[in-house]
Order: sequence, then C-alpha cells, then structure tokens
Amino acid sequence: MNRQKLFDSFIEFMGRFAQLKAVAALRDGFIMTTPFTICGSVFLLLANLPVPGYGDFMNSLFGKDWTAPLNAVAGGTFSVLALIVVLSITYKYVENEGCDAMMAAILALSTFLILMPPTIVTKEGAVVGDIIPKAWAGSNGVITAILIAFFVSCVFCYFEKHHIGIKMPDAVPQGVARAFSALVPGMVFFTTASVLYGLCHYVGATTLPELIFKVIQTPLQGLSDSLAGGTIIVSLQSILFWAGIHGPNVVGGVVSPLLIANSLDNQHLLDMGSIWACRSSTTRRRRSSPARSTMSSSRAAAAASRWAC
Repeated sequence: MNRQKLFDSFIEFMGRFAQLKAVAALRDGFIMTTPFTICGSVFLLLANLPVPGYGDFMNSLFGKDWTAPLNAVAGGTFSVLALIVVLSITYKYVENEGCDAMMAAILALSTFLILMPPTIVTKEGAVVGDIIPKAWAGSNGVITAILIAFFVSCVFCYFEKHHIGIKMPDAVPQGVARAFSALVPGMVFFTTASVLYGLCHYVGATTLPELIFKVIQTPLQGLSDSLAGGTIIVSLQSILFWAGIHGPNVVGGVVSPLLIANSLDNQHLLDMGSIWACRSSTTRRRRSSPARSTMSSSRAAAAASRWAC
C-alpha cells in the first residue's frame, strides 16, 4: 500500500469515526456545557484577578468575604459539571435517535446520583451523610457521567424502539403514557445502579465514580496534559484540517472531557492559592539562577507536590 492509499484510508476512517452516534453525542453534549464553563470562568476571574493590589482594594470596599458570591457562581457551574454532562450527552444521543430525550436525561441523572458517594468527611473528621458531594459532581466524575450517559441512552432507545414497557390505552394523555413507558427502563437503570453500588461498597469499600476516577480518568488526564499528549492532539487536528475534515470537532469530541477536567484541576489550584504563591517563588528563583522551571502537568496533587514553595 503506497502513501496515498494509506492516507486515504486514514481519512476515511476518521470520517466514519466522526459519524459515530457516541462521538456525535459526546461532541454535542460538551458543546452544551459551554455557557456554564465560560460564565463560571468570568466570575472566577473576577474573584482572582491577577492585578497587584486588586484583592486589598476589594477587601477595603466589601470586606474580607467579598469573593463568596463570585465563588458561589463558580461552584454552581464548574463544581457540577458532571451533572451537566450526564444530562447533555444523554439528551443529545436520545434526541438524535428520535426518542424521548428529556425523560432519558432525567433517568440518567438519577442513575448517576445513585452511584455517587453519599457522604463526605469534614476537616474535623466528622462524616456528613445525605449530601451530593461537589467533589464528584464536578471534574472528578466526568468520565463516570459519560459512561452512564451512553449506557442509559442505548438501553432507553432500545426499549422505546422495541416497545418494551407499559403500554397505556390511546385515551390516556401522551404525557402520562410517556411517563408509564419509562417505568421499565427506569427499573432496569436503578436496579443496575443499585447492584453496582453494592458491589463497590461491600467488595471494594468504594464507589463507582471513585473507582473509575482512580483506574481510568487519572491516567487519561495524565496523558492528555503531557507534552507528548498535547503534541499528538494538535498534530492530529492539523492533519484532519489539511485533509478537509474539521479536526477539533473530531478530536475535541474525545479529548474535551479530559481537557476540561484538567482545567478544573487548575481552578482547584487557584482556589488554594497555589498558583500565585508558587509563581512568585518561581520568579524569585529565576532571578537568582539562570535555570528555568516549568509546570508540565495540571493534575492537582502532582502539581502541589512539584510546586511546594
């Protein structure tokens, strides 16, 4: 096979890949998160504007707790990104299949909430239950949200297209009939979620989002925020553009969840004050030595240890 045929085969493969239902739903679903991430970024920037004296000036006007309303907006956008993702991806997938997208999205959200950790441990060591932990409703739960969205979407569409469910008489209003038709897939989702929760809880003393984060999401984020990973992503986008395919639409649909999660880890560093404190320390070290040091990873734990000031 000569180079031209090899290149044509690659372009044909990527074109087909972009047409996959899952890839299209992933891409369109993350596009729906854009208003939340951009608006949240604006408020986050206002709370941490990198201007000398800005913080002291705002403290003098509004008091020391002036960032609380701004951080509340960031917490209601970035910190619930996984909830938004599971809704948007499920909605887009089921909508493209011509099924009841709203009902499927709500079922997916409920399934995701069943699998989330039900408690958090405070700084004092107290265990607080019956809560929705933002730690897993945000970037840490993104991959779990994607997997649940695909599972719920596929099963829901299969049940609806094959008329598996409770069929009501024609005289029943359509809204009521749709609600009853969702009972059977809903029981399947909730039973599956309950079994998975029990297995993770009693066998591994963990939860599914925590397990997926440790086994899948952390390694993938580590690859995506490395020099090699960034080079591959940009190069692949450029090659597809050169061949007449919109590169970011194809590649971004796959890597966007990881890049957004990396950005939220950077936000966590910013909230802890690690970025600005370490930047100042690094600047002083650079002035006293010709050696240069750069941060190559956005992972919160790794960055905190490498940038210990």
